[in-house]
Amino acid sequence: MKRALPRPGKAFASLAGLCLIALGLTACDETTMIDGMSGTNSSAMASSGGSETNGSLSADIIDRARPEEIDRSKYTMIVPVQGSEFQHDLFKSPAHASEAGYCLSSGFGDVTRVIQASDPRTRQSFYFIECEKSDPSLAGLDDRIADLQAQQAGFNAKTAEMRAAAQAAASQADTQADPYADCEIGQGGYPIVRDGCGPKGN
Repeated sequence: MKRALPRPGKAFASLAGLCLIALGLTACDETTMIDGMSGTNSSAMASSGGSETNGSLSADIIDRARPEEIDRSKYTMIVPVQGSEFQHDLFKSPAHASEAGYCLSSGFGDVTRVIQASDPRTRQSFYFIECEKSDPSLAGLDDRIADLQAQQAGFNAKTAEMRAAAQAAASQADTQADPYADCEIGQGGYPIVRDGCGPKGN
């Protein structure tokens, strides 16, 4: 019995077709988890094409552009706007973003909010997509921040005390006479201690 094996060209075409279908459903060609976005959130960045890569977009830029309306306790997908062919239609509403596969494809629930914003310094534009589910790693984050803020006054006072003590010690050292001032200076800048010079009593 002869069995017909698929030609490499047909197999490749079939695989490419499946990839294109999957790409159309998710509406993004790369998804990367960014942990601890400036220490405030664990967010998913979805790249929608363009010359820049995810690595070139720093957390500082994203944090400056992040709208206040986005709930920091929720999973957030961040899509950089790149290129003249960027598909803005995908983000007309939370329903459009959900249909494109954002949040749902990562298991973060439905899309609850979509806001376009940009970094005031670089003008880099992003779509911030708030997902339904909360990020468990951020549980109690507000309490931890409040606790650190409450301790900040004590830290500042201790720092000021240590700085004042260091300045006082430096001032006292300047007023003390050099016991080796009457000794000859030798190689390397060190005094040569002989009879008749150096600390009294030697």
